[in-house]
Amino acid sequence: MTNTSFSDASLSLEIRALHTRRKKLSVTQDSEIYSKKQPLLANASVSLPLIIQTAGVPIHVYTHSLESEALQQLITLAESGIAEEFVACMPDAHVGVGATIGTVFASRSHISPYAVGSDIGCGMCAVPIQGLTISNLKKKWKTEIQQSIKQRIPTGHDSRSKPYPKLGTLGSGNHFIEVLYDETEQIWVMLHSLAGKQMKKKCLPIKNELKYLSIESQEGQDYLLDMNWCLNYAKQNRSIMMTILCDIMKQVTGYSADKSRIVNIHHNYCQTEDVYIESKNTTETLYITRKGATSARKGQLGIIPGSMGEGSFIVEGLGDPKSFYSCSHGAGRLLSRTEAMKNISQEDFENAMSGITCDVNAALRDECPQAYKDLTIVMANQSSLTRVVHRLKPLVNVKGISARNIRTREKKSKKHREFFMTM
Repeated sequence: MTNTSFSDASLSLEIRALHTRRKKLSVTQDSEIYSKKQPLLANASVSLPLIIQTAGVPIHVYTHSLESEALQQLITLAESGIAEEFVACMPDAHVGVGATIGTVFASRSHISPYAVGSDIGCGMCAVPIQGLTISNLKKKWKTEIQQSIKQRIPTGHDSRSKPYPKLGTLGSGNHFIEVLYDETEQIWVMLHSLAGKQMKKKCLPIKNELKYLSIESQEGQDYLLDMNWCLNYAKQNRSIMMTILCDIMKQVTGYSADKSRIVNIHHNYCQTEDVYIESKNTTETLYITRKGATSARKGQLGIIPGSMGEGSFIVEGLGDPKSFYSCSHGAGRLLSRTEAMKNISQEDFENAMSGITCDVNAALRDECPQAYKDLTIVMANQSSLTRVVHRLKPLVNVKGISARNIRTREKKSKKHREFFMTM
């Protein structure tokens, strides 16, 4: 397998740094004019998607507010010449590295590594535990489950033994494992994981700019080959952890997972799909890139998680071509990690997690519920894209943190302290 080189010298014909022109943009529904330097702020009564006209293809925006940096990244992509028909912006969108997180677009001939993202294959997996409900879930089991997960599944920077030290590990940041219950009191287990640290070293441009590769070029083919390897690795990583998680549930509670109902999905990837092209009134096979977005084909099940205290949704796609058959991949960040650590107190973090068996280590404060957008608003903004199948609320939470994470945060804050909370 060839690792793609992204030096400007070797790929000068295939990778281009894109520079957008300074101009104003119009939002067609309410005729307001937005500057690239200003955030998008539209009246909440305006129907979605907002259609933003650019010098390239339009942008379909499924939110009434969007930070200026994220909007600029979307415009850069829309005016790049590689996107077909339109660029879709999901309701959880926020600024990302090189491209907005929450971006979906179709291309006939190009792929952009930064529009796929560095967390190739990052995704979700969930399954119900057959026969286990809130009424027969013993209080002591929640603590036993949480401790067993922490003992058997490496998190943060922790690894397994060689030759595959990151296979079957959770990762850090916004990755998590949870035990939840739905509207019928059915117990579920869920995880959100990175594919593995070594995958970040593959296929990435050297600068924080939108760059792209011709799919027909050798470099483009190498990238697709490596990316698909990463996706397979990521799916296997989730499967291994879910097997361990279901084994823990069986050992602690005596109840088994209903694996016929398992959902296992990516939300950072590119693949060929048949899409409806409205301008031609025809269906074509194009490369669909989703960065922080979930496939929502008609009847397809997906998972949309919220923050560590808010829970998640199991959804069914409605197959809307206006979003390239996609929906959000989560709630989306409201505050950057630095802003969250600075502006949210430890007390507020602990209060937000009250009643959930979890760690509220100060090193996790940038992942607290207050750092994320309101998931109910995000779901309302994409009601034309998905149908809610189950609303899941958390009982047990394990976040991706390790001793190395804690030591790093301790250097930054003398107020570091650790708590363990349980119902």
